[in-house]
Amino acid sequence: MSPVWQTIRRSFVLLTFLWLSAAQAAVPDTPAKGVLYKAQSGEKTLYLFGSVHLARESFYPLPDSFEQAYRAADTVVVETDPSDTQAMMQAAPMMVYPGSEKLEQHLRPATWKKLQQQTGGQTAGFQMMRAPVVATALISQLFSSDQFSAAQGIDLYVIRRAREDKKDLQQLESMAFQIQQLVDLSDAEADEMLSQTLDSLRDGSAKRETEQLLTAWVRGDEQKLAQIFAASAARDAGSHKMLKRLLDDRNVTMTEKIEQLVQSGRQVLVVVGAGHLVGARSIPDLLRQRGYRITRVK
Repeated sequence: MSPVWQTIRRSFVLLTFLWLSAAQAAVPDTPAKGVLYKAQSGEKTLYLFGSVHLARESFYPLPDSFEQAYRAADTVVVETDPSDTQAMMQAAPMMVYPGSEKLEQHLRPATWKKLQQQTGGQTAGFQMMRAPVVATALISQLFSSDQFSAAQGIDLYVIRRAREDKKDLQQLESMAFQIQQLVDLSDAEADEMLSQTLDSLRDGSAKRETEQLLTAWVRGDEQKLAQIFAASAARDAGSHKMLKRLLDDRNVTMTEKIEQLVQSGRQVLVVVGAGHLVGARSIPDLLRQRGYRITRVK
């Protein structure tokens, strides 16, 4: 498995968290409640569960409401399957610069200096990587000593169970598409992302902000999650643009694919990042606009 791909999957949601402003909070060491919705249109029903890609053992077992939705489903839908080795290898070249280009050539001198300071001058291993991939590699180290891991992430857990139970497993996005959302930035945008990442690592805000979001998810506090993302989007133009790219724009295409599956008569459970399920322009909000009745399942 490509080490670079491991970092990108481990940190995809964490990159979104970097654009948030939040207070410090310790993540509860208890089973997670998560965020679950029921969407109904006529006789058709689907469930939407908000996941986190980084978790720890204490988050399990998942709540009974999730288990009931899982058992009722014949089709489990996830964002993408990170265990697809072939897709992983095909997408890996997107994460590095072409030819002999180096990271240093794509960054402002001030950002390069920050990276050197953060790594103690050990930047050689980053020179091939695109700036957003470097950001994910740095962020992925945040919780390495706190018993969090991508291997225990909710999406991988659900994928393993669905395969064991021989449920139909569908993906809303390809790995290549997800990576493209991170690397298809101008040099100026990528520089800003990496610069903000380095700043947040230096002052400790990256870990504090991620802890607050994980805490809200563990407690099943969808209102708090929505407030955090809404405040972030209103914070500045860069944050608004990034969250629109990572959440709002993807929600539209995800919703269309979800509805197609439901209309085909399947019993569907959708498991996507929790940020896709809260607030305005979320998947539940878009389904509501299409005539679905949305219920928060406790």
